[in-house]
Amino acid sequence: MRSPKEIRRRHMRWRQTFVYTLLVGVVAVVGVMALGMWNGQLAAVLQTGFKVNATEEPNLRAVPCPSSPNARYPDPSAVEARVLNGGGQSGYAAAAAKVLAAQGFPEPSAGNTSPYAGLLQLVTGVKGVDSAYTLLQFSPEGSVIVLDGREDATVDVVLGAAYTQLRTPDEIDYEPGGQIVALERCRAAEDLLEELPTTAASASSSASPSGAATE
Repeated sequence: MRSPKEIRRRHMRWRQTFVYTLLVGVVAVVGVMALGMWNGQLAAVLQTGFKVNATEEPNLRAVPCPSSPNARYPDPSAVEARVLNGGGQSGYAAAAAKVLAAQGFPEPSAGNTSPYAGLLQLVTGVKGVDSAYTLLQFSPEGSVIVLDGREDATVDVVLGAAYTQLRTPDEIDYEPGGQIVALERCRAAEDLLEELPTTAASASSSASPSGAATE
């Protein structure tokens, strides 16, 4: 019969064996992960579960085409626009409205709208698509045109969290009356409108008065 001392020694050896085995296993796993990160394989596996569907990317989804293949850019004086701050940056909408007014757009109003995480989107209905293409020439690269169900030709210039400023005069390559250059992946506005939810509301419905604080 083993003495209590021998039993304690055996239990200690078991615990030590378990602890050492566990440590070796952890080190092995960490080593494998480090090797995977080094050669890029682990990163590929980890990113798989967080991949965003390409159709959900704002810059990859279909955008409306101009009203016709020979459509011309409307003059800024014929474009009715308002600037809405969706990024929360104080004063951005008012500043952008002043810049557009200086470029010939008829006194765009300024206000706030629901949060938008992107850069800048031009929201309009079928009648305002050509006007949106004109505004696109003054918008930073990466801006998008978004169709909604409004029935007039107004365009909402929605500034997102990534917005900083409109294009400077030397960046603008625009000629009123010139033929509109359609965006890639564009589709007929009427076709896109049919795919909109019947309850889709105009972006203007969520705008707050122009006197709002972050305007």
